[in-house]
This record gives sequence, C-alpha cells and structure tokens, in this order.
Amino acid sequence: MENKSRQQKQIWKSKSLRYIGNMLVLWLDVNDTPSSQSHRAVIEKNSIILLAGEDGQSPLDLPSSSWLGLHSVEVKIKYSGLWNLNYVGTPRKLEQYEPKFLDLMAQYVHLMV
Repeated sequence: MENKSRQQKQIWKSKSLRYIGNMLVLWLDVNDTPSSQSHRAVIEKNSIILLAGEDGQSPLDLPSSSWLGLHSVEVKIKYSGLWNLNYVGTPRKLEQYEPKFLDLMAQYVHLMV
C-alpha cells in the first residue's frame, strides 16, 4: 500500500514538473542578506498572503479546475490555491499583507525587464 502511495505521489510530482516547466516566469534577482526583514522575505511573505487571501481560503485568483493541487491531501493547498503554504492564514489566524510591498516588488521587476 505504501509503495502504491509513493508511486502515485511520483506521478503527480512528474505532472506538476511538466506543467510548471511550460509556464512563463519572471525571475526577480533579490540578492540581499537573508533575514526575516530582507527584501526577498518581505516580497515572498506578502505575495503569498495576498494570493491566498487573509484567511487562506479566499484566493485572489482561483486555480483552474484542472489544477493538480485540487487533488492534494493537504487542505490548505486546496483552499489557498498555492503549493507554498508558508504564511498562509487560516480562518482562526488571519494574515494581512502590507500593500507597500508591491512598490518594493515593482522596483525589482523594473530592474529585470
């Protein structure tokens, strides 16, 4: 049974990698010293909160009906629409994003394009 579960997990992982491999991505070069207050950490945290919704269950942009995360056993993945669950809130523990992070992120986007 465990072997079958491992095989199933590998199948989904392969599907995910193929799908992600076909996506267009803008890489932001945020090369500051790692810390909880670093630009990278601020952008990551606030992006996740914004995209997942403060309660982690009301995403800004719903995933498509064919999104592989809908098959996850992790409830927070299904409801948030994200694979990365760092900073995803819950109805009992709301997370709030800081709108000013968008200005910071925009600075890095302008450097990349």
